[in-house]
Amino acid sequence: PTMRTHCYPLNPVMVNNTTVLELKKQVETFHERHMPPHRQRLVFPGSNAKLADLQRTLSSYGVTNGSSIMLIILERFALYVTGIDGTMHEVEIPSSDPEGFAVADVVSLLENMLCQNMSQCQVLCNNTPLEKIRHGKKMTLKDYGIKASTTLIVTKLGITLKVVNPQVDLCFLVDCTGSMGSHIDAVKNCVKAVRDDLVKQFQGCDIRFAFVRYTDYDQPDYSRTTHIDFTKNQSAFYNFVDAIRADGGGDSAEDIMGGLQAAFSRLSWGDSDVCKVMVHVADCPCHGSQYHNDVNDNYQTGDPAGISHEQMMREVADKNIQYWFGFINSSYTDKMITVFNESLQRLSERRLLIRQVEAKDPKEMGDAVNRSVMGSLYAANAAIKAYRLDPSIPEWGYISELQGTKTPPPQLKSMADLQRGLQLDLPSIN
Repeated sequence: PTMRTHCYPLNPVMVNNTTVLELKKQVETFHERHMPPHRQRLVFPGSNAKLADLQRTLSSYGVTNGSSIMLIILERFALYVTGIDGTMHEVEIPSSDPEGFAVADVVSLLENMLCQNMSQCQVLCNNTPLEKIRHGKKMTLKDYGIKASTTLIVTKLGITLKVVNPQVDLCFLVDCTGSMGSHIDAVKNCVKAVRDDLVKQFQGCDIRFAFVRYTDYDQPDYSRTTHIDFTKNQSAFYNFVDAIRADGGGDSAEDIMGGLQAAFSRLSWGDSDVCKVMVHVADCPCHGSQYHNDVNDNYQTGDPAGISHEQMMREVADKNIQYWFGFINSSYTDKMITVFNESLQRLSERRLLIRQVEAKDPKEMGDAVNRSVMGSLYAANAAIKAYRLDPSIPEWGYISELQGTKTPPPQLKSMADLQRGLQLDLPSIN
């Protein structure tokens, strides 16, 4: 990391009484980036002491007027949350030790963010309900193996899931220019692995796959962008993917707008009941200086065909597509994704967000797609029924058997799994 020296003026008269928290708030005010106190770690080199106690004064650590303090900026730790209505949110964990953050405090954050009474809800991670306390121990994110960018799902208590032939449309949009030459085979293998794992994981679902290949304006119009429409035919999909080669490109920026337009106008996306996911893999941004920093670009003013990112993000919002971006080198594409997200958040009323994952890691990409599909299926197929529980012991001999269907994946290991995965057409309960 680059080390830079900043001078944050502090009233010398107040040094003795200024607390660590007050100093952090001043740093947040002066710093050019959003730097809340929980992302700051302060160290006083004079005694090599960590200024960890927010209520202690600077003078108690030996800090005096003219002292230097080292500021270490911590990584941002955010989670994705799918609300009861299927809306996707992002919540930052306000702690310098995010994995040690209590589940109870996460629930409080969600209650404020969603304006939802969480006492009537449960929070799921990988199909597992998060408990605030277990066997007298306060549960934390670490206890559930929750890392940054994990997706949580909020459902109503008493919810049951009924999935009847759920449909999924998954499109792979891939940069196939020359700069992808050293990565294209790995990406193709990753695409096929994700496809096969998704079919295995969601048995019983009606899953279709499409692939859009885009290059750049140095290629002929007829071959600059090619595609295979949504299909369940594994052989047809594999034949198209296997034939792909990395060609052309010229400059560093690529015809991403043309690829997006092809994905939205040439593919037969399903209707509103279909779970739609798009995985976009690229190593370089689109044309236009607003999307990148110091990248070789023959079209600095923007897409030569006049296609704007606002038009493309409107398509994402209107079709309700879960958009994942698989990066090769995030330093080249982060600015583009930031611009896309600003537009998408506004057009979807903060319902959708482009999420990023490293494209060179097949497992990470596969897990990301699985989470996206699972979250969409939960949101789309959840049906809420209110029942009043009778505390008396049932007369088991007089209760008839009821039939139900399991939701995919059919992996029942506990009563909690059974409760989540079984939809019963119950008679009235007295």
